[in-house]
Amino acid sequence: MEKHKGLAISQSQQKKVLDQLLMELHRFLLILDKETLSGNATVQKGLLSDLLQSYRASNGADEEYIYMNKVIVGGKDKNNKGVSFTGFLSKV
Repeated sequence: MEKHKGLAISQSQQKKVLDQLLMELHRFLLILDKETLSGNATVQKGLLSDLLQSYRASNGADEEYIYMNKVIVGGKDKNNKGVSFTGFLSKV
């Protein structure tokens, strides 16, 4: 058992917490898809998305959906930003 803030946490509890953390991260990434982000934030979001996807794949998660990233750098969009980012779930 591992100590966390003075409490003993079993491995099953750790897994539940990690699963919840990953689900909340996924939801947050979906929220960010609807936001206009700076170039740095877009890159960081992409890195987090890739890490989340890699983690799920490496754990043999039998996912029906996978998170996809699309970054467009170039021309100005309606908000005069040079970077556009969209993410979506794609059925495998």
